[in-house]
Amino acid sequence: MVTLDDWQHNIRTTEGDKLNAYTAFDVASEAIVGWAFDSRTPDRTMVLDCLRSMYANLTSNGLPWPLEAQVENHLIRDMEEQFRGLFPHLTFCTPGVSRDKHAENYIRMLKHGTMKRHQPIGRWYAKHDAYKVKNIAKDEDLKQPRMARDELIATTLEYIHEYNHSLHSNQKRYPGKTRWQVLMENVNPKAFMQREQVLRYIGHVTETSIRNNDYIRLQYNDYYIESFDALKLLKPGNYSVQAYWLPEANGTIAEAYLYQDATYLGRALPYERYNTAKAERTPDDERIRTNQAKRQSHFFKKEKEQLAAKYVKVALIKDEQQVDPDNIRVELIEVEPAEPEWDKIDDNSDDVATRAINSL
Repeated sequence: MVTLDDWQHNIRTTEGDKLNAYTAFDVASEAIVGWAFDSRTPDRTMVLDCLRSMYANLTSNGLPWPLEAQVENHLIRDMEEQFRGLFPHLTFCTPGVSRDKHAENYIRMLKHGTMKRHQPIGRWYAKHDAYKVKNIAKDEDLKQPRMARDELIATTLEYIHEYNHSLHSNQKRYPGKTRWQVLMENVNPKAFMQREQVLRYIGHVTETSIRNNDYIRLQYNDYYIESFDALKLLKPGNYSVQAYWLPEANGTIAEAYLYQDATYLGRALPYERYNTAKAERTPDDERIRTNQAKRQSHFFKKEKEQLAAKYVKVALIKDEQQVDPDNIRVELIEVEPAEPEWDKIDDNSDDVATRAINSL
């Protein structure tokens, strides 16, 4: 189960903007698994960026997708259909009751437990010393620190890393374990990662088409379809598909998932290039060439099988009772000539044409 919520950084940027954050916490381990930062008010775009960050963090660590999400009512209600497609279970917190959400406690531990050790985090009017901080309203000589936006985000990510690798708050249950260790060691066995389903709701989408029954063009690069069985799922004569993808940390696209409307077709993988000069091939070039040759062989085999199933061969079968033409005997049959039709015409007919024929 993950719980999502937004919070605001106490330090402003050098431009004077307040930095808002939207974070996703794993409830059992308290670890932060997704985040997004922006100067604007939290909106659907920030939520989507947070989910994409969570997807990247989970897949890079071999973790499954959460089975349940706990969200606030005012922001996620408009994204309910999208969230119900992502999570089998969805829980909306009671409107106006912040204590109903687990994320509130975890944000407090992040800001007043980890970040306050490095930055002036808190409220000048707080009664408890743990939450107090100096303020220009109480101290005229105080100058509030400011940081460049990118520097502030990078620093906050360092605090998140420190928070995740700090001891879990429940040391009685997890003695000596950090939040991240609890996350990695207590994975729900029922959870799994259905990537094609997740990326359909949070990934970028590109309208493209399957070319030559073999590959698609995505972001100016070629990606081959992983299985030729995807061609059977296409609508007749329609090769247009939607490719859902997310870039890696280095900007490359490792995979894309293909849909045609609501029908899932399969995965597309990047076409690897190899050196065609045999004298200059490396072992990696030989691996790529061998894999492509196997795939082509599989494609031609499939094509041959489909042609054999579509067209039936015609064979000539010799009849065992066929008569030898040299032994055929010709017999003449006498046939009596038929009587002319006009002989049957009445001579006493009043019809002029009839009497003319009879006079012949």
